[in-house]
Parts: sequence; C-alpha cells; structure tokens
Amino acid sequence: MGFCVHCGVELKDYEPHRCTPQAAEVVTASPVPSVQQPFQTEPRPYTREPLPKLEKGKLVSLLKNPMRALELNGESDLSYGLTGIGLFLAGILFWTFSLKRNVIDWLLYRYSLNRSDLFNTTFLGEGLSTIRQTLDENLPILKPMLLISIGSLLALVIFMIALGSWMGTRKANWKNSVAQIGAAQLSSGIMLIAAGLVLFVSLKIGLILFGVLLLVALYITIHVSLQLFQVPAAKVLLFVTAAVLLQITALIFISGYYIDGVLEDLRLGSLSTLFSEFESLLP
Repeated sequence: MGFCVHCGVELKDYEPHRCTPQAAEVVTASPVPSVQQPFQTEPRPYTREPLPKLEKGKLVSLLKNPMRALELNGESDLSYGLTGIGLFLAGILFWTFSLKRNVIDWLLYRYSLNRSDLFNTTFLGEGLSTIRQTLDENLPILKPMLLISIGSLLALVIFMIALGSWMGTRKANWKNSVAQIGAAQLSSGIMLIAAGLVLFVSLKIGLILFGVLLLVALYITIHVSLQLFQVPAAKVLLFVTAAVLLQITALIFISGYYIDGVLEDLRLGSLSTLFSEFESLLP
C-alpha cells in the first residue's frame, strides 16, 4: 500500500488506479512566488522653493533685540538673514549719499565766505545747480563705498564661519550662519539710516555716530557668532582678537584698493579744473 507518485492519491492493493487531472495539477504545480515590482514614479522637473515671506512680528522682535537672531533656522528663516544684510548695505549707502551732499554744501559754503556776490539772485538759479552737478560728478564715492561695504561684510561673514568652525564645539551650515548673522544686522541698518539723517543736522555728530554704529555692528556679529558656534570660554578672547584683526586687515586692504583709485582720479585733474569751472559759472 502506497501513494501515487503523480497525483498523491493513496493506492489500494489489487485495485487499478488512474490519475485524475485535478489531483495531478495540485501535486505537480509548483507555486511561483510573486515578484514585487519596484515602486516607480515619473521624474519631476526641479523647481526652486521660494523663500518664505517675512513676518512683521518677527522683524520687530529682531529690531528690538538682535540676539533673537539665534532663534532662527537656516532652512525656513534664510530670508531674514538676507534682509538684514541688504538693509545694512542700504544704510551704508544712504549714509554715504548724505555725507556727499553735506560735503558739497560745505565746499560751497567755504568757497563763498569771501564772495558776497555768490548769493545774488542770478547765481542761485541755474548757476548753483550746475556747480552742484559738477561737484557731484567729481566726487565719486557712492560706488567705491558700496563695493567696500559688500567686500567687508562678505569678509566678516566668512571670518565668523571659519573661526567658529575652528574654535567652536557646534557646527553650523552656511544657511544657519547667514540667517542668524545676517538677521542680527537689521537694527544696525536702521541706525545707519538714522545716522545719515543726522548728517543733515551736524556733519561732526553724523561722522562720530557712523563710527560708533560700525563698532556696535561688529560687536553684535561677534557675540552672535560666539553663541551660534558655542565657542568655549577659554577661546573667547582668541576668537574676538582674531576676528577684529582679520576684519581690520580686510577693511584696510579693500578700502585701500578702491580709495586709491578715487584719489588717483582726483590727482589726474578732475578737481584741478573744478574751481576754474566754478569761477566761470559765477556772474
């Protein structure tokens, strides 16, 4: 007594056996494992995600307390860092524009001290406008100041990231660094615009205020960087000293390059003929 090797049915002694097709299929058919096809999706074109909109409340908070910049995240708050950098540069430009206008007024005033005819009604018309235009064209300080500001601010951010990555115990990517260091410049940008307005009242006070604000902006930037990269207390003095020396070196190098170009233009005669044209415009 046994079993059929084809269909598996039990065999009885002395009885004929014929395999049925259904039983044979059950035994002989081997199950085929299903192969799961990998999940495929159609490739989507790359689209750059727009920067999130600025929130008024967060901007006001950053203006009141620049250290709130440490609460920002580089992925979602990068726009605040870029806005802070842009506002800082705008403040520098506005202050420079105000300085240029006041320097022109000072030149006109100094030249006219011994010229009573300078203020007659004829000269105060087209003549004064022409002289102002001539002075404006021969004092090219806006473009050099913009380039100096961009170069110095870029160098400052690079120095902070490099020194922080070297001395700090916490690593921060470039987005976090730009978001937090840049957003800390918002209040400095507003104050620089205010310093530009002060120039129209007092040239001396405006110049002093400008220097003080630059030092304050440097202090805020260093302080934010110390917290951002978690620089140990034992290395704070070294960090601050290196940051200040590097920034002064970069500022001297960058400003020296552009200021030398401006002074060279002046030495080539752009101002040498200015006061002769000044005389020709007088009635």
